[in-house]
Amino acid sequence: MARKRFDDEEDDDDDRPRRSRRRDDDDDDYDERPRRRKRKSKPEFPTWAWVAIPIGILFVIGICYVSLRPAIQKARSNEASGVVRINMKQIGIGLHSQHDVQGFFGVPFAVSDDKATNPGLSWRVGLLPYVEQNGLYRGFDRSSRWDDPRNIAFSSQLVSAYSTPDEPGGPTNTRMFGFNGPGAFMEANRKFPMKLSNISDGTANTAMAAEVTIGAPWASPTDVPYTRNGPLPSFGASGSDSFQILLADGSVRNIKKTISPAVMHLLIQIADGQPVNLDEL
Repeated sequence: MARKRFDDEEDDDDDRPRRSRRRDDDDDDYDERPRRRKRKSKPEFPTWAWVAIPIGILFVIGICYVSLRPAIQKARSNEASGVVRINMKQIGIGLHSQHDVQGFFGVPFAVSDDKATNPGLSWRVGLLPYVEQNGLYRGFDRSSRWDDPRNIAFSSQLVSAYSTPDEPGGPTNTRMFGFNGPGAFMEANRKFPMKLSNISDGTANTAMAAEVTIGAPWASPTDVPYTRNGPLPSFGASGSDSFQILLADGSVRNIKKTISPAVMHLLIQIADGQPVNLDEL
């Protein structure tokens, strides 16, 4: 009986649930599992491309800039020329308004409070009330020079009517000057006040002022020194093929730099008996 009981206990042990195998314990089972594919490594970006691509982009930009540069410069030149034209037109209107009030043009110098001409102060100062700058005009001591300590603060202010774009000397410089010499509109040694009636060649054929290349402070008594048939200044902005000219009738004309000096002299003279037809230029 005891033997049988022992055998029964052995059978009972065999009926117990057995511990399942670990996969790690059976190499065959591990080997039969589906393997995960290794990802293919992405191809490395070649080192030369990091250099070549930016250089290529810069090259294309450079080609575009070189191709468009003439058009850009021309557009800028046209824009600057338009500003000069507008400002010169305002000067023309101002000069005619001054003539209407005073009965003469206050050129080439400003007039002091005691009605004396001040050769140390430009006609542009005397014109200030007629280009919407009456407050600035009243600030000037009109018996002193433009660069006198009493005037320098006012001379250093920007006056839009006298400004010319692309002026290397700064915004308080101007490139719009008259011609000061025998027979010209702004002759300093004229023994009588300059009036419209003195322009016998016709106001539409006579130059009052022109756009030159080299500027000067607008309040300084700087204009183009002129002698009949003498050398003329360089006209217009640097790089431009034309320049603006203010005629005695107040109009503004665009003139090619290729104009002959002889014709330019005829335009500057107010009464030489040889009027110029600008429509034929």
